[in-house]
Amino acid sequence: MKHKYKFSAMCVALLLAFGLLFLPGAANAAYAAEGGQALNETSILNVLAALEIMNGDESGSLNLSSPVTRAEFTKMVLAASSAKDAVESQSSFSPYGDVTRSHWAAGYIKTARDMGLISGYLDGTFKPDDGVKLAEAVTVALKNLGYTEADFAGSYPTGQMSLYHSLSLDDGLSLNDADAGLTRRDCAYLIYNMLNAKTKSGNILADTLGYNLDASGKIDYLSLLNDKISGPFVVADSSWVSRLGFEPTTVYRNDAASSSAAVQVNDVIYYSSGMRTVWAYNKQRTGTYESAAPDRTSPSSVTISGVQYNVGSSEAAYALSVLGGHSLGETLTVLLGRDDSIVAILGASGTGIVGNPTANSTTEICGIIVGTGTKNYSDSSGNDRINEYIQVMATDGQTYDISTNKGYNVGALVKVRTINGNSTISGLNSNTRGQLSGTVNADATRIGNRELAANAEILDIYQSNGTPVRAKAVKLHRSRLAGTKLQASDVLYWEQDEDGYISKLVLKNFSGDLFTYGILQKAEEDGSSGSYEYISNGQVQKFASGNVSYNVNRGAFGMLNIDGNIVSIRNLSGVSVASIDSSNSITDSGGQSWLLSDSAQIYESRSGEYYQTSLNLLNTQNYTLRAYYDQGANSGGRIRIIIATAN
Repeated sequence: MKHKYKFSAMCVALLLAFGLLFLPGAANAAYAAEGGQALNETSILNVLAALEIMNGDESGSLNLSSPVTRAEFTKMVLAASSAKDAVESQSSFSPYGDVTRSHWAAGYIKTARDMGLISGYLDGTFKPDDGVKLAEAVTVALKNLGYTEADFAGSYPTGQMSLYHSLSLDDGLSLNDADAGLTRRDCAYLIYNMLNAKTKSGNILADTLGYNLDASGKIDYLSLLNDKISGPFVVADSSWVSRLGFEPTTVYRNDAASSSAAVQVNDVIYYSSGMRTVWAYNKQRTGTYESAAPDRTSPSSVTISGVQYNVGSSEAAYALSVLGGHSLGETLTVLLGRDDSIVAILGASGTGIVGNPTANSTTEICGIIVGTGTKNYSDSSGNDRINEYIQVMATDGQTYDISTNKGYNVGALVKVRTINGNSTISGLNSNTRGQLSGTVNADATRIGNRELAANAEILDIYQSNGTPVRAKAVKLHRSRLAGTKLQASDVLYWEQDEDGYISKLVLKNFSGDLFTYGILQKAEEDGSSGSYEYISNGQVQKFASGNVSYNVNRGAFGMLNIDGNIVSIRNLSGVSVASIDSSNSITDSGGQSWLLSDSAQIYESRSGEYYQTSLNLLNTQNYTLRAYYDQGANSGGRIRIIIATAN
């Protein structure tokens, strides 16, 4: 039975973190998966660690330059064979004269011999402590792929070495000498290649062992690593490490490198014993329990203060059901896992605790009010309830409905602090920390002389000056600020974590990412009104401005639309493209380099009409390219539109 396929954005994040896991500071040998995503050595080692084929020592080191014995290689191959789930290290008798039943590898060697993968010497010995040679290892790998002595043409090891090359078992290895001894690095590549090779019957070995394959027919390491992660469980006290069964050598907390000492009570834990790695998450959300779907008998998702969450554990599902003691309309604090599903409930005033979380809880969000209103719903007794609420777009990127009976205005910056179900709302003020300004370095780890947290929450907002006031916000990753220069007037709010790193940052329309971009094809303005037609992402749109004239010209433009109301339109500035440096960078005719927006639109202009295309479909020798940007590169500007005209 194949492993269940579980792919998510979180998995990608884990793989980015895995890149630092085994070889920090080492140059990784490139390994291109044919027709698929390129793998490097670290990725290969992570796959083998997840499969528990090759693990590090107590310090996490893989000792890749160390030689491998015949016994050690036998154990590795069995972990990548059909016996992977059944083999035992112990044996009831001695399989060879020099491998007694008390030998650490007796069970592995006996199983491999019975499967026909290995054989001893004529004198009845196996020589388990001798270094394994290339030809010996290749022979075992080929037999694991279903080949027999009849498939090896010529005398030993000519036929074996020929198949070694023809089946691409040599990818990433530079060994050709059949008598060469193998290191742990050599074995890693050989076994990884074996897993991705076709068996004698024509099937990929990894597929026959129940692992998913990617589009190129290679072992799907994203799915594999995701599937091998255990958890979740909730930290109840300082003894949480004992629950793992191993001492972690690598710890991430909220997707940033951390340590076991930094893990706190009520953190949600995931772990991999093969990688000796822990991922901890401290994501708590507090709000009104509004509804459950498909129903409260067996909820798979619930809505809390306007945000829908999947239910990620059976304990949480029970607590949120009609049997769990919580009622609709109750204020709950929930603990979220790596995919933002609910893992556990803290409950109001310490009730309804599941998953061993501690009852006392404080949650805090900050952001901008983007809406207000009232909400009607029925509580568990069937009584109609009306709640006034503010809608807050928080720095974590979520939009929350916060119940309140006090008047708050759209566009206000607020902090919502909830202690054991009781919320207080206050305005944001960063004056006590002083002004923040400075150049963001190339890897976005510092703003001026202040460190930026790896998981910093950054919100870019727009507040209109009209009546009524309208507000919009977008969450930014810290890398979006790389190389930019922040003025004090760009920063509306910032705060630091307990280590002094900038953890939350609210900017004032700095990035331009709140705007919709396109090409204005028609702009007919008459005094205080106008009629407009534009193309954006290949779609033609029209609108009339009523009693407003935007004084905008035809061509590339940006438009800010908030809840169907256009609050700003502006034309973009253009530069001639001299060269395309990479998939996300161009150089203009003046020699300046520009980054393309992740959502940059490329159009070909033909006879006054625009046809959306992509850069890789354009032969730049046959076209003149003009790029349009929203603002200067140092101010976070990006190329938003490129128009190609045939020469």
